Amino acid sequence: MRRLTSVILGAILSLGLASTAQAQLALGIRGGYNSSKISVTVDGESVDDGFKSRGGFHAGADLTIGFSPMFGIQAGGVYSQKGAKAEDFDATVAVDYIDVPVVFVLSVPTEGNITPRLFAGGVASFKMSCKIKISGGDGVDCGDDDIGTLKSSYFSLLFGVGIKFGVGPGGLLLDAGYQLGMTNLVDDESESVKANVLQVALGYQFPLGG
Repeated sequence: MRRLTSVILGAILSLGLASTAQAQLALGIRGGYNSSKISVTVDGESVDDGFKSRGGFHAGADLTIGFSPMFGIQAGGVYSQKGAKAEDFDATVAVDYIDVPVVFVLSVPTEGNITPRLFAGGVASFKMSCKIKISGGDGVDCGDDDIGTLKSSYFSLLFGVGIKFGVGPGGLLLDAGYQLGMTNLVDDESESVKANVLQVALGYQFPLGG
């Protein structure tokens, strides 16, 4: 996991040091809705975990380097609410993360001001807080029970589609993406708990430089 995180952070640093002479930089801000769900397998077999999706929001910023009108690389930082709800109890496991996504972006040029986009890459997620909320209350820290064994970070694959509308000097973005959890959220080797998140985001991208 540390190696994966190092690779992602190294890619972000490379973006910041990349030459701007042949590339177009753009700063983006975005926010939207999360629907997160955990999947559980024990000894290699999927089990009914008793949880359903938790709704939340995410918000953050990103930097895109466009190497051509069609191809670019995008990296950013996003505050993201994840977790799950218990089906049999009026309780929510609320786990909030800072996501660091790095994705490749493929834009499809059109004659108008609407540009379809495809993106795919990876996300390193770093746990910020974990609370158990019952009946809409403020909640309590997860503590040292089973939920407290959640690791401080995990890795996901991210892929999705979007549309960019030319508005003003930049573009209005509407994206839909899916984070597919790839690493275990817990330390127990016999149990695999992975987070999957559906995201819908609205944002705006500002060109930087000439």
